[in-house]
Amino acid sequence: MFVGFGHSVLAMSGEETLAQVNREIEHPKLKTWRRRAGDFPVQLLFTSLVSFFAVMIIPDKVRPDHFAT
Repeated sequence: MFVGFGHSVLAMSGEETLAQVNREIEHPKLKTWRRRAGDFPVQLLFTSLVSFFAVMIIPDKVRPDHFAT
């Protein structure tokens, strides 16, 4: 978990980015974080449904061609 967080910090160009995001989050921060946490199930559902429908619309004969790329 720590390694993944470390990689994500490096991918976002470091701690400066996290500090900037923290300053830009509206106050009160705890209320904002709770509201964003409530969005997570919706985002998870949307992502899974988009993936599911993408598999449904690609024909079975064509799908293996996408694995090779």
